[in-house]
Amino acid sequence: MASARYVFISGSSFPAGSGVLIDGLTMRRRTVSRPGCGASALGGPWLAFTCGTAPLLTYELYDIASGQFQPFTATEPYQDCMIDGDPIIAIGTDWVALEAVSDDEHTLPSFAFQNITSGKTTSDPTTASTNIDLNSSELVTNVCRPLSVPTVSDVYSSGRGSLTFDDGYAIVWQSAAGRVSGLFLPSRRRFMIAVPRNVDPSTGFANGDMYQLALTATRLYLVRQGLIWSIPAPVKPRSNRHHQG
Repeated sequence: MASARYVFISGSSFPAGSGVLIDGLTMRRRTVSRPGCGASALGGPWLAFTCGTAPLLTYELYDIASGQFQPFTATEPYQDCMIDGDPIIAIGTDWVALEAVSDDEHTLPSFAFQNITSGKTTSDPTTASTNIDLNSSELVTNVCRPLSVPTVSDVYSSGRGSLTFDDGYAIVWQSAAGRVSGLFLPSRRRFMIAVPRNVDPSTGFANGDMYQLALTATRLYLVRQGLIWSIPAPVKPRSNRHHQG
């Protein structure tokens, strides 16, 4: 999971309920562990954990600044109608986004948003000119023209869709053993990063041994068999256009 300056790495290479949180600016690492729980979402100052098994789930929020956990209780009626999987789908500074089942036959999801401080829960307040912002105390931000939030309508559901604003400038993927490939956006200019042999000395790619990759604004992270390798994020190429002053 990656969000702003932080990345949280967990999985089969780590003890259950544990992972490593890395600050991409200072490169400080810390182990975050909550036995019986699993990380759900990373955003704002929080790392959210879901504990137990459905339907008896509990939730805890890890405060990155203080290093302390605090309980989080999903407000009714969403606590009793959670889907079998993890209901926390995103978190920000002020709000948690929750997913619940609204249709037993088709298991169509519905969404609720709960304020972390007050516990206030609201359904999706999106309009044609406002978009969800979990980092806003008001939950929504205005969408400027000519953009508008799209309308979604099909046989089983209707309502507003969403707009996602992404300040990312590159995408990366594993293209071979010992190699990570990428594209700069929006130019689609390609680049390639060679993985050192002490990180990947084998042809594990052919055998299904895939990397875990995370790209933040500051660092590129690669995890292979519990080993974390990190380098500065690829440098965005300068535009070829010249500006006259």
